[in-house]
Amino acid sequence: MQPCSCAQMSYDCTHLFGPRERRSVRFNRRLFPRNRLNSCLIQEVVMRLPSLVLVPLLVLAATGCEKSPRERLQGKWVGEMAQKVHPSQSSAAQGWARGTSLEFSGNKVTVSIPAESPRTGTFKTSGEGGKLDVLFKRPEGGEDRATITLGEKDKQMVLAMGGGPELVMKKLD
Repeated sequence: MQPCSCAQMSYDCTHLFGPRERRSVRFNRRLFPRNRLNSCLIQEVVMRLPSLVLVPLLVLAATGCEKSPRERLQGKWVGEMAQKVHPSQSSAAQGWARGTSLEFSGNKVTVSIPAESPRTGTFKTSGEGGKLDVLFKRPEGGEDRATITLGEKDKQMVLAMGGGPELVMKKLD
């Protein structure tokens, strides 16, 4: 692009920009006094600089924020209550739910259930969004499948195993 050869160095350089761009090229006279502007090329660079910096940052922010299913589960989860339980077993199920915890660390999970010693195994996840299929692998060779539905901001989950009772858990920070 050719530098501006205008005698007075206009602030809108109408001969270099189209009609839409002419309206957007306005400079503050205190920041860019006339005698300091050497060319319209400087004006164009200054005008386009915000978009050259912001567009890549927005792209990175939009793609880099999403966590993998495994990352979303990481941390300690404690039971809050049991759902889909027969009314005659409700009070016992609620106590059991409050004493249950899961701790995800890397690809390992530790399950703590009341009146039992904690067990550690591995897990694999599949699925997208708020609903995940999780395969728990026990050290002795068994497997358990569950569906986990994550709530808002991944702070609450509902753990369902085999269509029976569901365990509502919250994440500890």
